[in-house]
Amino acid sequence: MKKFIFSLITLFFLIACNSNQTKTEVELGTNNESDISESCYCDSLKKNLENRLELNHKLYSGSCFSNYPNSKQKYIEKQIFEGKYHGKITYYDKNGKKLYSETYNKGESLGDLEHQPNCNCNDIKLKDENGIKKYYYKDVLYTGKCSDYYPNTNQVYLESNYQNGLLHGFTIYYQKDGKVLMIHDYENGKIIKEINPKK
Repeated sequence: MKKFIFSLITLFFLIACNSNQTKTEVELGTNNESDISESCYCDSLKKNLENRLELNHKLYSGSCFSNYPNSKQKYIEKQIFEGKYHGKITYYDKNGKKLYSETYNKGESLGDLEHQPNCNCNDIKLKDENGIKKYYYKDVLYTGKCSDYYPNTNQVYLESNYQNGLLHGFTIYYQKDGKVLMIHDYENGKIIKEINPKK
């Protein structure tokens, strides 16, 4: 009887260990499709028929860099997700100082978001052009960011991003305590995703 109970406990222990190992592998990301922390030389990436970047015949997610000729100093670093530029492309001088950065969203350039115009949202004027709502700043299609504030405070209520007169990128709504209330992700004037942060 003791042998039977011992065998049963041993069997239970082995099953528990095996299930724990599987859980740990999943939690650590064994089943992830890509590793965005990966980095490689940009020259090692190849474009496929869909004009997306691949490494070893798989869509690449991570960053790539190129160095100045005959130097270990990088002159460009690119962030890539699923074969498309996504995030920042940053250029450096020969001393490693950042010269310029350009932001991409799913392969589309949003320009230099760090140095783009930022105005008050009340200064942007909405015009209807053949059923398409476009935003102007000083009679020019607006590309940049606008912010709006709660009355008589420095607390931002709303931040929106525009490209060529259309909402493009994130529009973020804030509570009075500064916490994010809601995020809308726009693409060429159309909302493609709504994000409600956990409360």
